[in-house]
Amino acid sequence: MSATLLHHRRRPDAVSLVTAAASGDEAAWNDIVASFGPKLHRIACRSGLSGHEAQDAVQETWLALLRNLTALRDPDAVGGWLATTVRRESFRQHRRFGRETPEESCTPSGIHDDLPEISAAECRAELERALAWLSPLQRSMMTELLAETSYTEIARRLDMPIGSIGPTRARCFARLRLDVGLRQLAEALD
Repeated sequence: MSATLLHHRRRPDAVSLVTAAASGDEAAWNDIVASFGPKLHRIACRSGLSGHEAQDAVQETWLALLRNLTALRDPDAVGGWLATTVRRESFRQHRRFGRETPEESCTPSGIHDDLPEISAAECRAELERALAWLSPLQRSMMTELLAETSYTEIARRLDMPIGSIGPTRARCFARLRLDVGLRQLAEALD
């Protein structure tokens, strides 16, 4: 694994930030925006939006968080909530503006300057290493899910009840979240 992955930044406790921001603490809100803003912009840009469309998607994401701040079930997972929300909003932006090729660059200079150099091969190798700790059935199922295979097709290929795929997937994700290497990779890419 790259030395870059071994060094990761320490973020302020998400639960305290969300709790403080929900009670009106402007500094906590600003910390949330500073912590997650660049990541949200990268996600929106990767979806193929123009610079202005990406900014709109990110802004809508912040508004959604503001509306739902007190209702978050797991404040510690605010990063995942924001990432999912910006992906959905980026999809809405695509539907609204079509799938044209952006004329302007979505990445203002400097936005990727602090990103570690991690190759796709390193990411793939780290994921394969983590998946190796799962049972053969779980590993096959996760491989199918990563390939975006439908639940119906997974059930047929792996001879498992379709209703057991979701719970099995949840157990796999819980196990993978404990993997130190994957966590370091995710933090390095954040």
